[in-house]
Amino acid sequence: MSKDKHSHLVAIVKVPEAEDRDDLQSPWFLFNDFVVRNISEEEALSFPDKWKVPAIIYYERDDLGEFLDYSGLPDRADETILSHDTSISLNRDPRLVKHDVLRPEELPRPGTLVAIDAEFVLMQQLET
Repeated sequence: MSKDKHSHLVAIVKVPEAEDRDDLQSPWFLFNDFVVRNISEEEALSFPDKWKVPAIIYYERDDLGEFLDYSGLPDRADETILSHDTSISLNRDPRLVKHDVLRPEELPRPGTLVAIDAEFVLMQQLET
């Protein structure tokens, strides 16, 4: 793509837990900036023109549970990590920190709606 044109990245994901839902047209979802939309399998798997070009195709075996033993892994996340201010910056100025860590009573509980805002900054022209 030329430098004067901007690409727009989206994700099309098949959600196995949605396969038997009668209220959805298919288990396929389109993640597009601020919108998550259920789409048909036909739309998910079609690439009709130059405007819809796959950048990454990810496959996952659906029978891994038969081969892997997950019993050694914890079944709960350690919520205390949300109460620590962790930074990988080598030159962090503590005077510029303008936030407080979560108090125990502010930690998410079952049913809490949580969102992640991740900003990605381009430091230099990408090389492929």
